[in-house]
Amino acid sequence: MNNRTGRIKFKNDAKGGLALDVAPVPEPVRFALYIPHDGKGNLLTNCPVIIWETGTGGTAYSPVRRLYPDDKTIEVMKVMAAHGFAVLCYDLQLHGQRYPLLEEGMNLSMTYNNILNLYGMGGNIMQSSIDGAAMSYLARLYLNDFLESRPEIAKAGVLNTDKIMLFGHSLGGGLGHLTLHLAKFDHALLSGGVGHEMLFMERTDQMPADVMKAIAWGVGVPVWGWDRMSYFHPLPLLVQGLLEPADALNYAYGVTTPTTYFMGIGDVHVPNETTRALHTANPVSVLVEFIASGPYDPQFCTWREEAAYERLDQLLTEFGND
Repeated sequence: MNNRTGRIKFKNDAKGGLALDVAPVPEPVRFALYIPHDGKGNLLTNCPVIIWETGTGGTAYSPVRRLYPDDKTIEVMKVMAAHGFAVLCYDLQLHGQRYPLLEEGMNLSMTYNNILNLYGMGGNIMQSSIDGAAMSYLARLYLNDFLESRPEIAKAGVLNTDKIMLFGHSLGGGLGHLTLHLAKFDHALLSGGVGHEMLFMERTDQMPADVMKAIAWGVGVPVWGWDRMSYFHPLPLLVQGLLEPADALNYAYGVTTPTTYFMGIGDVHVPNETTRALHTANPVSVLVEFIASGPYDPQFCTWREEAAYERLDQLLTEFGND
């Protein structure tokens, strides 16, 4: 992996498949832990924990310092703090500030190193989920002892590690399905996630099969998949096929953690069909719908509608009282 760009390089192996071009090396993952206080500077104790998985371009500081103020993540944090929750957020692989070239988040560099590197993008999404699971283990096994050992804190039992919730929005709302399979969580709140794009990208106006096959050959789709391509719009299928191991719908069927989905009606980033599909596939989920009252992207209903804050308040109350 290029430590400046985060781009993963592959080479052909002896069996005709792909192998990493270089041996993987460990890398640090930055995280930030936000602990509520009593208004006088005294940290609360016995705080349930929320693992926050950010959207594209997010960083460990996204809950309090998002690049776009209209996201209003700080308002979401206020609700969480009012309920006594501690929040642990981390940099996502290739989407935050893990690599110097990508510090600005959703820009041309991010596009080049992800969209034009689809196998690597799928791997990076899965790595981000592994990191999220590691954050859960970190909170359960180590953080209380660490906080108690710090002279400026020196408090026992700051975190209630018997209650850990996963919160994810946009990219985080999609990769959260993978994270739920890798670590124990007591509840999950996912919004603006990604699902199986094919659920809404089917087209009756099929392209000629030979054109589809040429495209498939050009990007390396296996021969056995060429015939299927004539039934779908080609480009989304290519993206979906190459990212298949990281597709949220593959994991939604096996989720056992109670999950709440927040969905903005008319979301232009993540079509409602995909969120409904995740809800249908997830056997332990509840779908909550919000309507945008203003002319903005409904994906952000989580932050911009009072109804969403009220529902979040209710959800955290229920979770905290379990």
